[in-house]
Amino acid sequence: MKKIIFYLLLLFPFYNLQAQNCNCGDNFSFMVQHIKKNYVGYADKINQKTQKRFEYLTDSLQKVAHNTGSNKCIAVCREWLGFFKDGHMNISFNESSPKDEIRDFFSKEEKTIWNEEKLKSHLAMHKGQTDSIEGIWTNVSNTTKLGIVRDSLNHNEFIGFMIKYNTAMWAVQQVKFRAKKTKGIYTFTSFLARDHSPYPARVSLNKDTMDLKEIGKFYKNDLPKNTSYSSLNPKFKKLDDKTALITIPSFYLDYKNETDSLMIKNASILENTEHFIIDLRNNRGGAVGAFEKILPYLYTNPIFSEKGQILATDDNIKDGYEKPLPDLPEDLQEYFKKIISKLKAHRGELYLAYPADTIKYDKIFKKPSRVSVLMNDGSASASELFILQAKQSKKVKLFGTNSSGSVNYVESVTTQMPCNFFNLIYPAARLMRASNDGTDLGIKPDVEIPADTADWIDYVKKYKTKQHYLKSVAAIRIAATFTNPIDALSFLSSNPVDLIFLDIHMPEISGIDFIQTMNNKDAQVILTTAYKEFATAGFDLDVVDYLVKPIPLPRFLQAINKAQKIINTKKIQTPLNQQDDDYFMVKTEAKGKMLKINIAEIDFVEGMKNYIAFHHNGIRTLALLSMKDVEERLPKAQFVRVQKSFIVALNKITSIDGNRIILKGISAEILIGETYRKDFLDMMKQKLLL
Repeated sequence: MKKIIFYLLLLFPFYNLQAQNCNCGDNFSFMVQHIKKNYVGYADKINQKTQKRFEYLTDSLQKVAHNTGSNKCIAVCREWLGFFKDGHMNISFNESSPKDEIRDFFSKEEKTIWNEEKLKSHLAMHKGQTDSIEGIWTNVSNTTKLGIVRDSLNHNEFIGFMIKYNTAMWAVQQVKFRAKKTKGIYTFTSFLARDHSPYPARVSLNKDTMDLKEIGKFYKNDLPKNTSYSSLNPKFKKLDDKTALITIPSFYLDYKNETDSLMIKNASILENTEHFIIDLRNNRGGAVGAFEKILPYLYTNPIFSEKGQILATDDNIKDGYEKPLPDLPEDLQEYFKKIISKLKAHRGELYLAYPADTIKYDKIFKKPSRVSVLMNDGSASASELFILQAKQSKKVKLFGTNSSGSVNYVESVTTQMPCNFFNLIYPAARLMRASNDGTDLGIKPDVEIPADTADWIDYVKKYKTKQHYLKSVAAIRIAATFTNPIDALSFLSSNPVDLIFLDIHMPEISGIDFIQTMNNKDAQVILTTAYKEFATAGFDLDVVDYLVKPIPLPRFLQAINKAQKIINTKKIQTPLNQQDDDYFMVKTEAKGKMLKINIAEIDFVEGMKNYIAFHHNGIRTLALLSMKDVEERLPKAQFVRVQKSFIVALNKITSIDGNRIILKGISAEILIGETYRKDFLDMMKQKLLL
């Protein structure tokens, strides 16, 4: 197994000592030219379709930048970078600058007349008359304190200002946000991030707790006891006898040793646990090497990792790959020295630095037998690379919402701009998948979790696959399962079935389109989805039932019973001349001759190139038919196909010995084909007396 592939997805900043120039127009021009020359995704993103839009945006924002103060320049630059829709591109503020210079840089930001003492006096004077959001709020780590007071000019609007902070970028009384209240709901009309740029923050209020979502929780007056600070440290927990959970907020190398230690410490638990949940929600990435101890527990088959290229420009080599990283292990430092040498030998090229690789392990763990990965739009970069590898396993299922879409372009380089306060960040490497996946919409989960689901962990714990339920119903034999609807349509065109379980959300076409497209109109359909709103469309297509995930077993069985009644009723109503009879006639190899075959006398059917051989009543009859023709004609309750060239009568099977079927009164043994083995043995197990 290759040990190092895209090991560092974030390369640390390299600061040039150069003359200070914080003119926004000049910094904007520098950014545009630098990205055009050095951003590895530029040629993918700027093409014939996007060129005019891109040029218009660039020209427009360049004019805006010339009239923008340096303290507001980051927002203008970020608007331009947003065109690329790349999560690895950003303008960051250099907080390593001298604190007095940082304070001076942000000294002109808006201030309010309110301060802590004045707010306390106001609250005491109007006790019982103020709004519930008014007051002094402290974050869980006690590093930031905000004051919130009603705007004197608008009764339903509020001003949030700084009282305490842990950065030189903010000063007492500076306005952090403005909010309004509509029908009891609070929303921000403006909110400034740590670097004073606009930020789309969200808020919800529950008594003395104010939840700012991604930013964290704030508490009015005193912090509650036993409140733990939500850190990026990984956590492992055994939820019950069958389920273990690991939460990994970050794949940064800072937390790799801790993640590795948790996996080693809890190895015995994992090897005796049926269900392993990996929570990667809001994991913004880090390094691929950070999850190397997790992969063995997911592994069922070789894992493919894609090729990767680096745009070998002088700037990328200098600002990204030549930057000393003394904290890296010695083997990695040697590895990067070799990479740098190769990049210099291929200056100006899109160099294939990372060949395609296949990860293989010697052992496949029986447990955990089921692995669920939780993901959302905050799962980015290295966490998406983990998801791409994990989804190749047969025991892994992805739950949640689409990931960030930040996986195609990686290995971020940090370059100092003309203004020493600004750092330009962009990727220098790309995966080959970027050539075929330019949408950057993120990785789609196997199971979408509804937006109104409060507890995702509980949802995944209770989730049962349709196959799990179907195997518990003796009357049902699974003909086939598909993740690709096009493959399913192809199968149905030549394989009649009685019942289809169908998801609404599928790749390429929806479940509704699938029903309208399929040829097998006699099959009954049960729709499954995470969204209730599609029920009407489903019933308009005359489906049997509509199941909303997670599906409780009683509700599943109710739908099965409903489908069985419809299927049985249709069979009873089928005209006699269309029903399966107890015999049929076949043309033999003798010209003009037909022979009667009694179905009850058939031992097995053998495919022989252009002919079919019926073995019945001690004789063999050849007929010019295909296996498909015979399989469709024989009663499914009495016959089963066990390999490409054999169909056997169930009532003639006397024993099964490993991979061999022994038939009554027949000396020949029939081998079970690999393609049909699982379905055949599952059918036999339903008859197994324990």
